[in-house]
Amino acid sequence: MLFAAVNVGDSVQTGLDSFFGFLPKLVGFLVVLLIGWIIAKVVKGVVTKLLERVGIDRARARSYPHELSGGMRQRVVIAMALALSPPLILMDEPTTALDVVVQREILAQIAELRADLGFSILFITHDLSLMLELCTHIGVLYAGRLAEAAPSRTLTSAPRHPYTQGLLTCFPDVHGPRTRLVGIGGAPPDPRDPPTGCRFHPRCGQSLPACRETSPPLIHLGADHEVACHLCPS
Repeated sequence: MLFAAVNVGDSVQTGLDSFFGFLPKLVGFLVVLLIGWIIAKVVKGVVTKLLERVGIDRARARSYPHELSGGMRQRVVIAMALALSPPLILMDEPTTALDVVVQREILAQIAELRADLGFSILFITHDLSLMLELCTHIGVLYAGRLAEAAPSRTLTSAPRHPYTQGLLTCFPDVHGPRTRLVGIGGAPPDPRDPPTGCRFHPRCGQSLPACRETSPPLIHLGADHEVACHLCPS
């Protein structure tokens, strides 16, 4: 727009001033777009590499959870956990609701990733047989308290707590002789109102009078083996 009191040169200068005043904002906006585009490219590359590392084709990066099988969803969750290269990964029931074949595949994948990337795993599960395959050290908890902790081989060959012994007799040994499976009688206690003394004593076939009265301390048996049981002398 031209004004009678402003010459043509000044009018053009005013337009240029307006443009150059806006130019830094425009450049800043373009820089933000460029950085965002670069970040998006980098993130996309990282995502596809993580998916491929856990055995999922990069074309699946645009898939929704309902389009994946249970095993694939578990692999995606593992990829998410590896995204920031953590030194420790917490896995709470990572094979729940999966069939035995897929469980085996997931455990093999986890073991391979751990060997390649060097992270540690805190594995939480009710399936002691899985822990014996994957873990180097195992802690057995009952009703919120540590009953026994030991290296996996020690826990298998020389369990000291009756609860640990009961867990080991609940599943068959496919390589050893045929033995009768023996379950653990009774039911777990109400965590809001646990029994006095050792919390396992109502279900323990070896309990002593002291088990009903005093909570056993955690004692050291050697070689990273600890147990909380009155049957084990301190």
